[in-house]
Amino acid sequence: MKYLKLLVALMLLPVAAMADINIQGVGGVSNWYFQADFEKMRTTEAGKPLYEWMQEEVFREINEESGIELDKDLEQLIAQSDGDDGVIVVMNGTVRQETRDQIMAIAAIQNIDLAPRKAGRKQYYFIEGDPGATEDDENPFEEGAFLSFDVKDKVILTSSESQMKSMLDNGGRLKKRNSRAMIMFSAENTLMEAGIETKPDASEDWDSNIMKNTEEAALMIADAKGKLGVEAQLVSKEPEMAESLASIVRGLISLQVFNEELDPELATMLKETRVDVKDRVLSISIALDPNVVVDSLN
Repeated sequence: MKYLKLLVALMLLPVAAMADINIQGVGGVSNWYFQADFEKMRTTEAGKPLYEWMQEEVFREINEESGIELDKDLEQLIAQSDGDDGVIVVMNGTVRQETRDQIMAIAAIQNIDLAPRKAGRKQYYFIEGDPGATEDDENPFEEGAFLSFDVKDKVILTSSESQMKSMLDNGGRLKKRNSRAMIMFSAENTLMEAGIETKPDASEDWDSNIMKNTEEAALMIADAKGKLGVEAQLVSKEPEMAESLASIVRGLISLQVFNEELDPELATMLKETRVDVKDRVLSISIALDPNVVVDSLN
C-alpha cells in the first residue's frame, strides 16, 4: 500500500466502514461531510453494540495494518469536502505521543518534509503526494497532504495548504454547513451524521435513480431511548420527484420486508418505517434494535 494512502485510510477507515465513503473521492458529489462520535457510541445504550462491532471489524484492522491503537485515542472523527477546496479530516481525542510518533513514521516513509511550516505560532508538515496516482483516481491527496498536531486534542489532515492555515487559525473548527438538507437534524445523542450535495449535472455519475434526482441528502443516526434512531432526508429537484422517490422507497421497503433471507426482527422493524414528503423534501425515519443491526452487519 502506498504510505500516503495508508495515512489517509488511517483517518478515514471508520468513515468508509460505516458510511461507504470512498476515500479516493465521491463521484457526482460537490460537497460532502461525515461525522462520527465514538465517545457517545461507547457511552450510550444504542451505541455500545455498534462500537463493539467497530472495535472488532475496523479498529483491529487499523492496528494490524499500522500498529496504531486508534480506539485508545479517537473520540470523534470529522471528514468534509467542499468541492474544489479539497478535503479536511479532523481526529478529535487525547492523542497519545505514541500515536503521534506512529503517524509521523508513516508520513516519513511516504516522504514528509521534516522542516515544519508555520502558521502563526502553530506548525504543520507537508507530505509528498503519491507518484503512482493517476488522474482517474480522483484522489484529493494526489498532490500531497498537510498534517498538524498543533491544535490541542486534534490531528488535522488537509489536501491544501490554505485549508490547513485556516484550520490552525480558527482552532481546528470546520466552517458551518449552510445547505438545506445538511442542517435539518438535531439530536442530543447523535452517533453519526453525513450529508452530500450532488453536482448539477451529475446524473451520469450515479447508477441509482434516487440519487440521479436528488440535489442534497442527509443522514443521522442517534441513540433514541436505546434504539438506533435513523433519520434521512433527500431534497429532490422538483416536488413531483419527491413524491416519486417516496413511492420508490416505500416499494423497496416492501420488497425487503418479504425477503425470506432478511432477519425476521429486522423485517418487522422495517414495517414501521415512516416515509413523508413536504414540497421537495423526502423524509425517512426508523428505530432499529442495535443488536439486530450489528447481527446483519456480520
